[in-house]
Amino acid sequence: MPQKIVEAESAAAAATVLATASTSATTADIEPPTGKKRRKNLILTEELELNLADWLRCHPEIYSKRLPAFKDIAKKERLWEKKAAELQLESVTMLKTWYNSIRTRIGKLGKTKSEAPAKELTERDLFLRSSFGFLSEHIARKRGQTACRVSVRVCVCVCLCVCVNNIAQKVFNQSTLYLVGAFPMTQG
Repeated sequence: MPQKIVEAESAAAAATVLATASTSATTADIEPPTGKKRRKNLILTEELELNLADWLRCHPEIYSKRLPAFKDIAKKERLWEKKAAELQLESVTMLKTWYNSIRTRIGKLGKTKSEAPAKELTERDLFLRSSFGFLSEHIARKRGQTACRVSVRVCVCVCLCVCVNNIAQKVFNQSTLYLVGAFPMTQG
C-alpha cells in the first residue's frame, strides 16, 4: 500500500482530502475567511506514524533532555530536515508541529485527576500510547497557576493601588490646606 501524506486546514477538510488523496502529497487550498493565516495540518497514515515512532526511538537526542546531544540544536535541526525531505514535505515546521502535537497529546493522556474516574481512551489514543508511549517518561508537565493564586495577586494589586491613591489624596489635601493657610482669602 503506498504511503500518503496529506496537508489540510482543519480536521474536517483533512478527512475529505484524505479520502480523495492520490499516492502523492496533496494540499487543500482552503483559505480561512478572515484573520491570520493558519498553519496546514499534517495528516499521516498509521504506517508513516509507526515509521516516525521508530525513527524517534533511534534518535533519542531529539526528546531526551538527559543526553548531552540534546543541546546540539544544529544536529537536531539536520535530523528534522533530513526526515522532512525523506517524507517530501514542504517544510520542516510542518513535521515539528506534528511531533509537538503528538508529544502534547501523549503528555495529556497520562494526566489524570486523583478523584476522577479513569477516562475511556479512544482508538486513536490507544494507538498513540502504544506507538509513542516511550515519550511520556521524557515529558515534565508544568504546574499551572491556580485561581486562588491569581485572585490573591489581583487583590494585592488593588490594595496597593488604593493605598497609593489614599496617600496621594492625603498629601494633596495637606498641601492644599497649607496653601490656603498661607494665602488667606479676603472678602471684598
